[in-house]
Amino acid sequence: MAYTPEKLLNKNLAKAVIEKLIKDSAITPKCLEIFAKQIIEASKLNNRNWSVSLHPDSVKFIIGNCTVIGIRTSSKGVFVSLYDSEISKNDPSIRYTFSLKDCYHLDFNPSQFIAEYQSWVHKNVRFIESTSEVHPGIAKHHLIHSSGVLAYLREATGLSIPDPEYCHV
Repeated sequence: MAYTPEKLLNKNLAKAVIEKLIKDSAITPKCLEIFAKQIIEASKLNNRNWSVSLHPDSVKFIIGNCTVIGIRTSSKGVFVSLYDSEISKNDPSIRYTFSLKDCYHLDFNPSQFIAEYQSWVHKNVRFIESTSEVHPGIAKHHLIHSSGVLAYLREATGLSIPDPEYCHV
């Protein structure tokens, strides 16, 4: 269930949800920095085809109709979408959920997400590039975009994270 538009603007609600999802406050800053850097990367390619959604049990960064990174209460906690033409289709840690060839989700617990960052980040950037090409228009999820999550990410990381283009209209 999605929040109301008013709640999507609420930075304090975004903070509360994220703190509930990432229970270890020692690793929260690094998780948020990684999440924010992927948004910044996507914005460089196309600043109108993405959104950040906020739900009581998840926060997701979405390009077109594909989730790039999600933090949630289920599974291991964090999942990342990756592009890798070399990946083994038999790897049990991988969930294939895309119509895009060679794209998949990989689940992590939050500390593993940070520890293995260098091993997956280039594949996530390739996913962002591929998805941006396939979904060049305005994000279909712009109606559930949470400016509150971006405000909280800016405050927590100190990074300059742009708003999507459609927020300036």
